[in-house]
Amino acid sequence: MTNTMYSAVTFRALGINARRVLDFLLIEHGSHGGQENGRLAAPSRQLVRFGVTPDDAPRAFAELIATGFVDRTFQAPRVGASGEHSRYELTWLPTKGADGRAIPPSHRWLAVTKQLAADTSLRGGVSDVRRWLKAQPGCSGRPWAQKQTPAPQLRCSNPEDEGLRPFKMADFGMR
Repeated sequence: MTNTMYSAVTFRALGINARRVLDFLLIEHGSHGGQENGRLAAPSRQLVRFGVTPDDAPRAFAELIATGFVDRTFQAPRVGASGEHSRYELTWLPTKGADGRAIPPSHRWLAVTKQLAADTSLRGGVSDVRRWLKAQPGCSGRPWAQKQTPAPQLRCSNPEDEGLRPFKMADFGMR
């Protein structure tokens, strides 16, 4: 990745889960010696271990595709245990064709960034691009669906307020 990519407003507007998926795909690309771009898989189980829930993954991929950093090269059927996974391509890196010859990168992320910069309705800030992203198909999330595993509510409290008393060394047979 280049400084131009990191500083692009579209990159800075990506959500945390899109960034995690992008990191995952970069690691996957490196794990295959940089030879499998266009055939990169991101199985759900591996994404969960990487910190992306099944509820967040579709939106993350939609953001990456809308901003042009990733293209889906194969859409797997939505049949459980089919063994097939969707495949992805990092658009700033070359791929290999069926005949083994190198195909130059599309740099679609750059075209999207330039298109947004030319849009007079956007001021060019991250918040504007995030608003634009939410209007793209699949990027708005599912407001009607609740996450399967809601985050626990964290709060600090005094144990005595909960009717508990603090531990004392004598509780453990110590003085």
